[in-house]
Amino acid sequence: MEKHHIGNVQDRYNEINKAGLKLQYNIAVILTVFAFIAEVLIGVYVIQTPLLESSSLPVFLMKYIIVPTLTNSVLLFVGHYIINTSELDVSNKALSLSLIIVAISFVLFSAHSAFTATYYFYIHAVFLTVIYAEPKITKITFFVSVSALIFSELFLFWDVDRTSIFQDPSRMVNFFTAIAILLATGIISIIVVNIERQKNDASIDLENQRLILESRLQFDEMTGLYNKLELQNTFAKMSIQNDFDQNIFVFLDINNFKHVNDYCGHQAGDQCIAELSTILLSLSNDFKSFRFGGDEFCLLFHNFTIDQVVSKCEAINETFINLVKPIVGNLDISISFGVSQCSQNQSIPDLIDQTDKALYEAKKYRQIVKVVT
Repeated sequence: MEKHHIGNVQDRYNEINKAGLKLQYNIAVILTVFAFIAEVLIGVYVIQTPLLESSSLPVFLMKYIIVPTLTNSVLLFVGHYIINTSELDVSNKALSLSLIIVAISFVLFSAHSAFTATYYFYIHAVFLTVIYAEPKITKITFFVSVSALIFSELFLFWDVDRTSIFQDPSRMVNFFTAIAILLATGIISIIVVNIERQKNDASIDLENQRLILESRLQFDEMTGLYNKLELQNTFAKMSIQNDFDQNIFVFLDINNFKHVNDYCGHQAGDQCIAELSTILLSLSNDFKSFRFGGDEFCLLFHNFTIDQVVSKCEAINETFINLVKPIVGNLDISISFGVSQCSQNQSIPDLIDQTDKALYEAKKYRQIVKVVT
């Protein structure tokens, strides 16, 4: 049950991370569109000046507009697929999308590296990983970003107007400045992510403890059924909603349960209770089940007739006998039921008392079901 609560809290964080994925993807789209518009505007300006010969126009369009835009469009398409696929969990989606943004930054930097500002495309790729508070994602994105920047600067000369850092001292200064800023961004991001991760883990622990406490106040730990306190709360809600008369209350317990513990052992007794609980849980759409204590259980039927309830009780008994036969052997084990129609004019203690007496009569006269008349 505790794992279930942890899962619930983590599901909430996953929903937040899914929103982060959409934000990250939208930023990648904006970056790509902005770069395309900027290059088109630059192209329009250059075409009208002597800077570009007419014979160079097709090359300019291909190298600086068509190829980068098509490449980034493919990367965005892959990113869109990653966000929507069910084959990856949120963590792997976040890592994949972060690396796609690094790839987009690599394309833009390689195509337009003559502009000093393009050095800093990689910074946002690293910084955006802080959203997920997962050190692994930030570290991998940081390492790949630094590697991509160094590779593009030293070995890839897509932009013919760019000079080598070994031939241009000012460019070397810009390069090492960019590396230093990227390193600082990466280190700060990793520190922030680790702090956020610790805060998230602490938050998960606190929320999990709250949910466990809430569950213990509502559910029986052994069977997973509602407990006695929840029965009282349910009765209180029924009184407030003024629909008491539409409910039928049932008391049941296992006949000869003491013999099971005495002759087959307490483990066998626990198995019998577990089997009965499983049956009741499987019928949760028909009624609400409560463990009253020991081998005593309560059921609340809403909008059922007495005859329908009696039929359900008989079916439960038959199923139970068949399930526990391998456990108890030749012992005569069955279930008895006391059934009462709820009344708005009757107090809760009186309802429980008369239903308990009906159960006692059913056990005394070896009946399956005794209905209060």
